[in-house]
Amino acid sequence: GNTKAKTSYMRRIVDIEAGEIITASMLREAELRLIDTDLFRFVRILPVPGKDSANDPRSGAESGAGPPAVQGARQMCGPAPGPEETLTDVEIMVEEVPHLEAMLSGGYGTFDGFRIGVDLGTRNAFGRGERMHIGSSVSERGYNVLGEASFPLRSSRRLSAMFTGIREVLEQVSFDADYLGFSAAISRRVKKRGEFRAGIRFDSIRTTDIAFVSALRSVVCS
Repeated sequence: GNTKAKTSYMRRIVDIEAGEIITASMLREAELRLIDTDLFRFVRILPVPGKDSANDPRSGAESGAGPPAVQGARQMCGPAPGPEETLTDVEIMVEEVPHLEAMLSGGYGTFDGFRIGVDLGTRNAFGRGERMHIGSSVSERGYNVLGEASFPLRSSRRLSAMFTGIREVLEQVSFDADYLGFSAAISRRVKKRGEFRAGIRFDSIRTTDIAFVSALRSVVCS
């Protein structure tokens, strides 16, 4: 069922090697790891019934039909390795969520007046969980553009390298501000929606058309 996600990426997340002894709990944990990527709405990993990979023509590097599979895993039917082990393929069945996202927004504020914004993004740009997002909003006071990109690290299932850039031009009451920012960070997912980031950030603010206002203070003594 994978149309966008790469089979090699899914196998890395599943983390079951050919010849490895598998149990039902290992398969459930592998399913949870795939669900945790937020790329799939349905995941099921099952040993292929009645398949002995040693005699199965689909086993080996040349197999390509059907769902992504781990060829030649050993299914342990007894409490310990022994003659009750059987060699079987493990099929990975998934249904992906839409990887493209789009949002249009609008509103009104007492300071910036009417504003409109658009956001576009993908949660699986190149098939290995890469996330990219770009958004922009325009108001009567100015505009801003924000771009983000996140790339999973091959050494960890939860760590990602994240890059963010922002440009904002805004007309304040007494000056105009031109803001430019960039950040690079390592991000780690804590829970389903939680995230921890550590990195560096660069900011530049340039102001123009500054209006100097003199104030007259009166002191009244009684």
